[in-house]
Formats: sequence, C-alpha cells, structure tokens
Amino acid sequence: MKITYLLSALLLALTTSFTSCKSDTSSAANDTAAPFEMAKAAYEKEDNAANAKAYIENIRKAVVNGEGDKKALLETGLEIAEKYKMGPTAVSFFMPLIKDYQDANTPEHIAKLASALKDLGRDNAAEIMTQSYLSQAPEGKFAELLKTKVGSDLKNPSDRLKEMAEAVFVEPDKYGINRKSAQRYVDACEAYALGFPKANDAPTYLYRGAEMARTLKTYNKALAIYDWIAEKYPNYEKTPTTLFLKGFMLENELADKPKAKEVYQSFLKLYPNHELTDDINFLLENIDKSDKEIMEMIEQKKK
Repeated sequence: MKITYLLSALLLALTTSFTSCKSDTSSAANDTAAPFEMAKAAYEKEDNAANAKAYIENIRKAVVNGEGDKKALLETGLEIAEKYKMGPTAVSFFMPLIKDYQDANTPEHIAKLASALKDLGRDNAAEIMTQSYLSQAPEGKFAELLKTKVGSDLKNPSDRLKEMAEAVFVEPDKYGINRKSAQRYVDACEAYALGFPKANDAPTYLYRGAEMARTLKTYNKALAIYDWIAEKYPNYEKTPTTLFLKGFMLENELADKPKAKEVYQSFLKLYPNHELTDDINFLLENIDKSDKEIMEMIEQKKK
C-alpha cells in the first residue's frame, strides 16, 4: 500500500514538473513573439510615426533573427519607411530587397534607392544606381526624374570607382587615408555590386570595399560584405580569403573566439587543400592562448 502511494506521489510530482516546464517554455516563446505582435497590433490600431518606428525596429529584429517571411517583412518595413519619409531606414530595406530578391519590382527599387541616396548626400552611390536603372529601363517611368535629380552626364561606373579609390589617399589623416573619401568608396563599391551584380568585377569591388571598411575599423560593415561575397560569389578567387579574414577579424578585432572557431572550421571543410589551411590550423590550435604564450611557443621552436 505504501509503495503504491509513493509511486502515485512520484508520478504526480513528475507530471506537475513536466507541465510546469512545458508552460515555462511556451511562455518564453510567447514572450519572444510578443514584442513583434504587440508592435504590429499597435501600428495597425493607430497609424502614427511613433508606432511606425517601433514596428520597423521589430521588423528589423525579426529579419536578423530569421523569423517569418524575410521578403514580406522587408517589403512591409519599406512601405512604412517610405510612408513616413524615413530616408536612411528606407535605404536599409531597399538594399537587401535588391540584393536578395531580383524580381519585377527590382528596377523600381533601384530607381527609388538612387533617389533616396541622392537625398542623403551619397551622390556617387546614387549615380551608380541611376546608371543601373537606366541600363535596365532607359525609357522607364523614373528615367527622366533621375536624370533631372541625379544628372544625365554620368561617368562609366568603373571609371568613377577608380577615381574614388585615388581620392582615398588625397589629404590623408595620420593613418594615411582620407576617411570621408574612404567611406564614400565603400558606399560606391556596394552600390556597384547592387546595381550590376552580374558584372565580372562586381566581387572584386566588393572585396576592395570590405578591405577599406576594415581599414576604417568599421568591422561589422566589412563582415557584412564578406558574407555578401561568400553568398553571391562562391567561385570568386578571393572568396576563401574573405572567410579567413572574417575569422581573423572576429578573433582579433571583435574578440569573439567562439564565432571565429566556427568560421575557421567552416573554412577547413570548404577548402581543405587551400594554401591558407596550415595558417587556419595554427590559429585554431592556439586560439585560446595568449599572445605571450604564442610568442614563447614560437621562440621555443626557433631553438
């Protein structure tokens, strides 16, 4: 009788514990979804600038976290940003839509991005996007508007980028570059790859833009461009190098060793016979050692 009672009590305790854990898990999931749903509901109930801004921030988080339909989220964010004339925000939605979803709306997105960039004073990028639009829709409904707003006397994009690369070293600061010109160059390199993604030199300009971003210490920008190259140009000759540089930057500049390890391991799986493989193995073997320990190890090997 006692045994039966004890077993019943134990079973009841386990059931209660399981139900509690299940409830906690469900609650946590609801808490994660709640901010997005609340922001969406607030915006739909009262369409004003404050609610629009809150909803857009939650859309961005959902995109970053891989939640929901990315394209639909980007389009919704863009629609709201355009409605409330949020120029920089609209640009941040235009770019991934153009990069990742080439469809019937792409020429219009390119035209609107060109216009938004011009409004933000990013003239060189605006010019390159204008040329992209005109190359696709020379008689399109935005053609004359862009010619008037951005200009009709447009240089060849490659020539423009070469000029901008040279300007990076005109009136340099103590680090040897002109920061404003360097930032404009990164911007224009991205615009070129967006506007002319199938051009043979598109990945080359992205690579140069990423290296300039690294020089500027805008590491998140450099990482984003490295990912862009890896995703869109897997056969580009320097794509393996971008993966190496991504890992190295995560380890040494951003002090994120766990992510750096993942990138290094990914490199070894993708490029086991690459000339950088030995370097990657060395970095992996010593990633948890201090600089002092590594130097001592190197000195020992020299003896």
